[in-house]
Amino acid sequence: MKVIYSAVFVDKSTLIKKFKPVFDNIHAHHMTIEFRPESTDNLDIDKNYKLKIIGRLITDKVDVLLVDDGGISKNEFPHITISIADGVRPFESNTEIKNNYSKITKLRGEITGKIGVFTA
Repeated sequence: MKVIYSAVFVDKSTLIKKFKPVFDNIHAHHMTIEFRPESTDNLDIDKNYKLKIIGRLITDKVDVLLVDDGGISKNEFPHITISIADGVRPFESNTEIKNNYSKITKLRGEITGKIGVFTA
């Protein structure tokens, strides 16, 4: 099996109860640690991990939560993509955050997930 990405996987139903998705294409299941990691040996697979929710960005393309992940993610802007507009790919959240950083609404909260991997 090939690891596509490592992530902190959160409970989708819990997340969308707290943060109603804006778009019909709902994701709301993980915060990426690393896309196509060379190794996952340094990860505590199946360990519970708390993410601090620090903001939310809604554009015409994406609906994302920004998180303080304690430095575990390789992403410039650690986040959970809640939902996306038709024709938008989840990875576009990164560009939307970068291009609209000043439009982020600050939030406070936390959600717990489990460290794991998505394989193909």
